Amino acid sequence: MRFHHFLIVLFLGLSLSTCVLAPSLDLEKEEQKVEISAPTLTETIDTEKNIKNALLQVELPDCINSYAKKEVAYVARVIDGDSIVVIINDKEYEVRYIGINTPEYEGAMVEKAEEATRMNRELVKDKHILLITDISETDKYHRLLRYVFTEDAFINYELVKLGVASAVSYPPDIACQGLFLEAGRKAQKNY
Repeated sequence: MRFHHFLIVLFLGLSLSTCVLAPSLDLEKEEQKVEISAPTLTETIDTEKNIKNALLQVELPDCINSYAKKEVAYVARVIDGDSIVVIINDKEYEVRYIGINTPEYEGAMVEKAEEATRMNRELVKDKHILLITDISETDKYHRLLRYVFTEDAFINYELVKLGVASAVSYPPDIACQGLFLEAGRKAQKNY
């Protein structure tokens, strides 16, 4: 009788181990078939050129001076709702959005500041952007002052339109102030 139980246990054990091992063997075969290919340097350079060309072709609102300085940058990180760090020619710069302000991370405004930062992150993080000057190059904190565009959005305007930023005039950089004020009025009606 014991020998009979032993054979049954042995048979069941072998059957279960086959069921357990068989799928893992198939997975190993599948893993061996996966090929990973990285873009070549030429493909990367071509992609960068295409992105830059696309950004330089973005339709700009009438408030932007056609002679304004334009630069393509990569967003390295989002600081808050109205500031980012970008890379231009392998150097990092802090950028402050012109004509808008978002809540600060203090007191009762923390939740609104977090929302503005989250929206800004969704719009620009890890993207190439177009930076455009107004009158001033930098503010008193040495941050670049810029209008910011992605291929499909005017970021300064979008943040006001979404209701997470306010239109604020900081002369002499006021070329798009009318556009931002109008977006702010519309946002207030919608919220």
